[in-house]
Amino acid sequence: ITTSPQQKATDMCHPVELRPLTVRESAKIQTFPDDWIFHGSVSSKYKQVGNAVPVLLAKELGEYLINSMQGNQPKGK
Repeated sequence: ITTSPQQKATDMCHPVELRPLTVRESAKIQTFPDDWIFHGSVSSKYKQVGNAVPVLLAKELGEYLINSMQGNQPKGK
């Protein structure tokens, strides 16, 4: 996911159509909930999604760190 869909390579990102991904499609890849609201201009929204750590990755990392700090053995997945 990039912070700008205006790069030439992004035209080839959509699996069926010759177009860049929308902000919502990019957010879905980054595992944002469907009802998540991004504020600002379209370019600002792309930047927010492109600079984000994927939501589910952040959740898993946070849970791992909490368990480690509490002395719990992390669960293997």
